[in-house]
Amino acid sequence: MDNIDKKRMIIRRISGDITRVESDAIITAINSSGLWFGGIDGAIRSVAGDMYHGQVAQMLVQGELSDLKVVVATGDHSSHRGKFDNVVFVIDDLQSPLRQVITKGLEAADDAGFKKVAIPAIRTGVMIGVVEKNLRDVVHEYAAGIRDYVINKTINDKQDPIIQEIRFVTYNNPELEEILRRIIKE
Repeated sequence: MDNIDKKRMIIRRISGDITRVESDAIITAINSSGLWFGGIDGAIRSVAGDMYHGQVAQMLVQGELSDLKVVVATGDHSSHRGKFDNVVFVIDDLQSPLRQVITKGLEAADDAGFKKVAIPAIRTGVMIGVVEKNLRDVVHEYAAGIRDYVINKTINDKQDPIIQEIRFVTYNNPELEEILRRIIKE
């Protein structure tokens, strides 16, 4: 992640509950089948009820969810117990590299004007090994996704990225935290 101009964008690693991390948006992956009850989905729902997932559920009913489609669910942390305002859901049916999930989420957050985003440990835990073989591969994909987002904005769109800070949030995963710590070089 050293190739990113840290004067324009700060990348941090935080350990803890992502719903307690102040951000304009959480960027997370969900499947197109509507099975959104564990992990990060459970954490978001525990503080915000169905405020965000309900917006995606409407699209599910209409058959509008497919791999890599992005839904920006809007809200305001004053109406729930979390410290985030919005959720950027990237539909992830495990058909694409994680870098594309990360890039799509960052691009949608940028388009929405979000400056500070939090990303949970996507495709770790029970999902490890389904696409990426190990945690090092996952972190490599995180970095590639950020790089692709920055390249798309600066070279293709000829604009500076709007996102100023990306926070990777881990929860009870010391191995992932250590890999991220070494890559980000805190």
